[in-house]
Amino acid sequence: MNILPSEFINNGIDAYLAKHAATSWKIYWLAISIVVVSFVSLPFIYVNVSIQEAGVIRPLAEKTEIRANITDNVWVLKLKA
Repeated sequence: MNILPSEFINNGIDAYLAKHAATSWKIYWLAISIVVVSFVSLPFIYVNVSIQEAGVIRPLAEKTEIRANITDNVWVLKLKA
């Protein structure tokens, strides 16, 4: 005694997954393999990094001192806690 007709059984989600499950596993293993190969190859890849930013980083030889034209003593220092 069948509860459902054979068309429903043959066109259902279970039949679809049974037909296409092997392809999805191939894609899964391909993606996992690419990630693993990428991580394994990282120690063998060398990249020269060059940063050029005008005027942001200067050597100590070109250090510029900034001084006030007027000097004075501090008589009162008010701090709030």
